[in-house]
Amino acid sequence: MSSQPIPIPQLAPATALVQLLSEFPELPRARAWHVEDNELVGYLHANTVEEYAALDAYEAVLGGAVSRMDFESLDGPHRSVMLVSSWRDVRVCVRLLVPAAVDDKAQAAAAGEQVVA
Repeated sequence: MSSQPIPIPQLAPATALVQLLSEFPELPRARAWHVEDNELVGYLHANTVEEYAALDAYEAVLGGAVSRMDFESLDGPHRSVMLVSSWRDVRVCVRLLVPAAVDDKAQAAAAGEQVVA
């Protein structure tokens, strides 16, 4: 019989979340976190450019790559903005659901363009 412990797949992402939030308590609160196939997934939601800054805060800490996907909702065009990175050797995905117009304004502001309300 082996004395090697049986690895627990969810343990690394769960530990990564505890470490991330402990080391960076100023990060905005996510609506939810879950472990999916050894990946840590967080969900944010924004209706304003100010709320959109939550994703920027995670990007500043985690780095990574951002991708966007448009979709139609009952209340108009929306966008899923996804930050994919790694934290303590765990893949981390932070997803932001936002009206497409808010994402457009946030991107324009980040590019230094004047944003009209």
